[in-house]
Amino acid sequence: MLLLRKIFFVICLCVSVLCLTTGYGITGNWIGVAIALATGFVWLFARKYPSSGLPFVCLAGSVCLAVVGRLAGSPPLLMICGSGFALCVMDIIFLEELYVSKII
Repeated sequence: MLLLRKIFFVICLCVSVLCLTTGYGITGNWIGVAIALATGFVWLFARKYPSSGLPFVCLAGSVCLAVVGRLAGSPPLLMICGSGFALCVMDIIFLEELYVSKII
C-alpha cells in the first residue's frame, strides 16, 4: 500500500510540474519554467517534512504559478491540470503522514 502511494506521488508530481512547465514554455516565459521546475524539487522536501507548513506553501506556489501562467496566456487546461495535480500531491503527502502517525 505504501508503494502505491509513492507511485501516485511521483506520477502526480511529474504531471503537475510537466503541465506548468509546458504552459510556461508555450508562452516563452523561461523564468516561469525555471520556477515551476524548482517548485517540483521543493515538493520533495515537503514530502520529507510534512508536519511543517511546506506542503501548504508548495500548494500556494503551484496555484499562483497557474494563475500567473493563465494571465500570461498559457492554455487553461494545462494550468488547471497543473494546479489540480499539485492539490493531489499535497493530499498524498498528508495521507502518508496520517498513515504513519496511526501506526506509531
